[in-house]
Amino acid sequence: MIDAVWLHVLQQIPPDYRDAISVVTVTGAELVIQQIFKLERDFMVLRARTAGTMDTGRTIICAYAQIDYLGFNKKMTEDEVMNIFKDPVPEFAASAVQYQAIPLGAPGIPAPLVKPLKPLTDNVETAAGLAASIDPAADNPSSAKPGQISKTILLARLRERLAEKSR
Repeated sequence: MIDAVWLHVLQQIPPDYRDAISVVTVTGAELVIQQIFKLERDFMVLRARTAGTMDTGRTIICAYAQIDYLGFNKKMTEDEVMNIFKDPVPEFAASAVQYQAIPLGAPGIPAPLVKPLKPLTDNVETAAGLAASIDPAADNPSSAKPGQISKTILLARLRERLAEKSR
């Protein structure tokens, strides 16, 4: 939703009901609102706690762009809901944001801190060479780990040792 629409929706909710709102963000975090301090054009400043916790007094600045949906935490009658949302939401045009690419050598733009990676085609190795660089045992089969021993053999060895200790 456009930020202006969330602002309009929140402005329609009377202050008596604002402490019964849960905000679910696009990341899935649920915030239980205790108090809304300020509604700005792009964000709101509020006191809230994370759902499922007893934390109190956390001041949060929540951007409207991060809101997935709102919900009321108390039972409301149809009349209450219709009274709150009786006015239609005005049409809002999405603001057209223009982004321009800035060349790396432009004045005032710092140089990147990390050297650029070589193209992948320059680093191509054979599968055997790559495996040897990761696991040296792959190059020398005699130093490879022996196959797994069956459970029955391990149990037999354990029983022998226990029998020897009990003598």
